Amino acid sequence: MIIFLFFGYQKWFNYEAQVLIPYISNGPLLSWMYPVFGIRGATWFLGVAEWSFGGLLLAGFWKVLSQAQYRFDRSLAKMALAKLVGQIREKTH
Repeated sequence: MIIFLFFGYQKWFNYEAQVLIPYISNGPLLSWMYPVFGIRGATWFLGVAEWSFGGLLLAGFWKVLSQAQYRFDRSLAKMALAKLVGQIREKTH
């Protein structure tokens, strides 16, 4: 995810825009970007796209992490409840 941040950050500078000219102008999927956005606009578009992908990956990571934490907390609560019920049964018998 940090890679997406760094690569997206580079797209905001003129040097990177000049370096990407042969790749974007000759690419079958990206060649439409120069007539629509211009040289700087195309690299900004790519930079925002890379940041968006990185942000979506990060959001998915936190979602999985939070679900794992929820399951762990739930299993701990079940174990604590089972222990409490076992202690109550021992006292009543």
